[in-house]
Amino acid sequence: MSEKKTTGAALTPRPAPRLTSQTAGYWKAAREGWLLLGDCAACGKLSHPPQTVCPFCWTAGLGNRKASGKATLNSFTVVHQSGVPALRERLPYIVAYVELEEGICLLSNLVNCPPAEARIGMALRVLFEAITDESAAVLFEPA
Repeated sequence: MSEKKTTGAALTPRPAPRLTSQTAGYWKAAREGWLLLGDCAACGKLSHPPQTVCPFCWTAGLGNRKASGKATLNSFTVVHQSGVPALRERLPYIVAYVELEEGICLLSNLVNCPPAEARIGMALRVLFEAITDESAAVLFEPA
């Protein structure tokens, strides 16, 4: 189970995701402290983000599985400039490519870690930063 945590920073909220019939469940689960993966009963593969059709075998009716929230930092870059006001307040920030314990890779932000301390291979855990009543940012921090 992934812990429901927030960064607690008094910053302008991050830009809200666009909620659609396909994505609303994912963002609502994040708001409740869960990272969801797509789970295909037909081929057994996991995917991200969850959707209605498996991206591997094209079977309809893809289910969801809660991820452990444990990850490893695969790659990252430090952003020093941003045209988005809510992100400008967070400069410099780390855009991270993480690999979940379940083998799925995703793009996120690494928070609560000074850029000089970020290291490829470091253990991470998921955390969530509320954006709206219906969504939260899926972020990672050092474990």
